[in-house]
Amino acid sequence: MMMLRDRLRSGDFWVDCSRAFRAFDDFLLPPETFAARRRAGELRLAVADRFDDWRTERVKLLDSRLQEIDALAVAGKLSEAVITAEGHSISPIRKIESDESEVIARRLYGMLPRLRITELLAEVHGWTGFADRFGHLRTGAPAEDGLALMTALLADATDLGLARMAGSSKSFSHSKLLWVAEWRIRDETCQAALPVWSMRFTRSPSRNSGATATRLRRTASFPRTHARRTG
Repeated sequence: MMMLRDRLRSGDFWVDCSRAFRAFDDFLLPPETFAARRRAGELRLAVADRFDDWRTERVKLLDSRLQEIDALAVAGKLSEAVITAEGHSISPIRKIESDESEVIARRLYGMLPRLRITELLAEVHGWTGFADRFGHLRTGAPAEDGLALMTALLADATDLGLARMAGSSKSFSHSKLLWVAEWRIRDETCQAALPVWSMRFTRSPSRNSGATATRLRRTASFPRTHARRTG
């Protein structure tokens, strides 16, 4: 279903008699209408309707602009750039910040609640139930320790790694996260969780969760590299 949705949005698939998912050709003028308007000069295009005319116009514009730059370079009047026979040098773009904007930015950041991203994922699980899709390899039972599952997911999705995540979180040992990743985070469980996540947030009025959803898709896109335990 997700693949069909993406193909409809891209225009690869279309639906007859649909206003939202029409075929691309339906948006074009019929060939006879286009030819008649072209002969009458009623196309109302912002560019020339023949390639040779358009190319001639753009070549003249490019030549005039290059002559302007050449004159400025010879006079040494190029803005933040120098062009000589030895080469060219361009000044880096400088970030312009005012004291007022910095104060406002700090005030706005101070209004934001401070929470762990694992707690945010746990709240998202409360809305969607996506973590239940990461069933145990043998029993299929959902995770009893949801926070450990969220931590292992973040370690994989952010490329931080289980060892570094264990060191930074200080809540779970490396062996605990490794056990969770080996027995619960697999390609099939990630693929099962994605539709739950996507359907919930595509129906939501606020769709600002795209960055986190993209990270979860990255988790599903790469095969697991952990060594599988036997017990």
